[in-house]
Amino acid sequence: MLSFVDLHVHLLWGLDDGPRTLEDALEMCALAVADGTGTAAALAHQNEGWPDNTPERIRQAVSELKLQLAVNQIPLNVVPSSEVMIQLDFEESLTEGKYLTVGDHGRFLLVELPANISLDIRPIADTLLQRNIVPIIAHAERYPDVFYHEGFVEELVHMGCIIQVNAGSITMPQARREEKILKSWFQRNLVHLVASDGHSTVRRPPKIRSAYDRISHWTNQGVADRVCSLHGNIIINNLPWRPLPIIPAQTRTWFDKLFS
Repeated sequence: MLSFVDLHVHLLWGLDDGPRTLEDALEMCALAVADGTGTAAALAHQNEGWPDNTPERIRQAVSELKLQLAVNQIPLNVVPSSEVMIQLDFEESLTEGKYLTVGDHGRFLLVELPANISLDIRPIADTLLQRNIVPIIAHAERYPDVFYHEGFVEELVHMGCIIQVNAGSITMPQARREEKILKSWFQRNLVHLVASDGHSTVRRPPKIRSAYDRISHWTNQGVADRVCSLHGNIIINNLPWRPLPIIPAQTRTWFDKLFS
C-alpha cells in the first residue's frame, strides 16, 4: 500500500478551530502517521472568522511544525496550505495575493463554500482557472447543490475543478442515498482526492485508511491509490494535472429504479 497524502488537514495549533496546543498538533501528526499518512498539507482557514491567517503566518506556523516534528521524530512531511472561504471580496483578495495555495506553488487552491447558503461556485471556478489556478472543491459532498443536483459535479469536473471528499463521509454516510451517490462518484472518476479534514484526534481525526478500504471495496485498489495517494502527490509536487476522463452514468431501467 502506498502512503497516504492528506491534502486537507488542520494541523497548525492556535490558528483556527483545529488543534489548540502544540501537544495536540503533535498527537494528530502521530495518529496520521500510524494510520498510514506520509505527507500532509498542513493548513488553516482563511476567512473573515480568522482574519489574522495571512500566507506569511501560515508559512511560519508550518516551519515551526516541521521543526517540532523533527525534534519529536514523527516522520510526517508537511507543506503549507489554506482552506479559503468564498466571500464577497474573494476576487479582490485573490488579486492582492492574500490566499495561500497548496504547497505555496501558486497552482492549486483549496476552496470551500459558506455553510447554509446556496452559492453557484462556477463563476469563481472560472475566474481561478482563467488565472491558471486550479480550484480544489473542499468536501464537495457537503454542498446540497453539488451533491444532489444531477450533472452539477460533472460540470465542475469538465470545467477543470478538482473534487475532494472527506474520509468520514465515506466511512460514516448519513443515509443509504448518500452512500449510493458517493459510490457512484468514485466509480465514475468524479472524485480526485480523499482527505481527512482532520481537526483533532477525536473530532474528525486525521485518518484515511478506513476510507481507503471502503473505496477499494466499492471499486478497486487502483482507484483508492489514486484518490488517497497518487493525485495528492501530483498536487503537492506541482506536477502536471491530467485526471482520468469521467465514466458516463449507466442508463437505468424502470425495473432497476423499482428495486434500488
